[in-house]
Amino acid sequence: MKKEHDVTKLPRWAQAEIWRLESNLRSMGKRMEEMINRGQNDQSNVIIPYFKEDMQDQYLPKDTRVQFLIPHPWVEDRPGYIEVRHLRENGEDAIDIHGSSPIWIEPGASNCCVIRFRDHNK
Repeated sequence: MKKEHDVTKLPRWAQAEIWRLESNLRSMGKRMEEMINRGQNDQSNVIIPYFKEDMQDQYLPKDTRVQFLIPHPWVEDRPGYIEVRHLRENGEDAIDIHGSSPIWIEPGASNCCVIRFRDHNK
């Protein structure tokens, strides 16, 4: 059994930090529960497709931001990220892409492209 500690004996700044972290943890727990139940969310526009016959597609909550952690080619101590989300603007749908560093978009065929970090030293 987990032993509870009396946080009221700590300085107020420490109490506030503990309460903030506990609140974040509860919020993440709710979000995680939402994601666990994602298979029942047929209104979602974010799907993880499965290619095996015995597995179903998995749905994430509607308009979920997806973040891909990608190593920077020139920074070794921290990963970069490319974040993708569905965007609705002026009645049109689009994909919004953000990077932690400048990104380079390489067009491929008419229905694909490659997104890379752009080394600003080059």
